[in-house]
Amino acid sequence: MKWLLSIVAIAIACCSTAQELTVLSPYAKLVVMLSVANGKLAYRVSYHHQNFMEAAPLGLVTTLGDFTAGLQLRQSKPGRFPK
Repeated sequence: MKWLLSIVAIAIACCSTAQELTVLSPYAKLVVMLSVANGKLAYRVSYHHQNFMEAAPLGLVTTLGDFTAGLQLRQSKPGRFPK
């Protein structure tokens, strides 16, 4: 769950056009695809090349702000999480 929150934090920013980020498990069995389209963040999950979860909205509304709309993927870097 921590890695998903880290990826979501990277994806949150500000604006529109469609963008996508893919995160793989260590053996690429689990794939999480994050996408930003029209400023809205969504994710979908596949396992062993089979759709496990269709695209679903992803966001957070807090006293600090509404992080469900007006989002843009600003940066992504390939890397690995330490074991």
